Amino acid sequence: MFKRLHHQHISQILEALNGPLLRENQCLFGGGTAIALRYGEYRESVDIDF
Repeated sequence: MFKRLHHQHISQILEALNGPLLRENQCLFGGGTAIALRYGEYRESVDIDF
């Protein structure tokens, strides 16, 4: 679980998405938010990039 409330909300949104459908259409989660969440929330990020 993430420490920052906004990151927790982003995680909930991502979990609600249809992962297999996104993968099938080559739609990946990326950008600064993906990096920030992947590497210990070293900064706050407020958007979701695909």
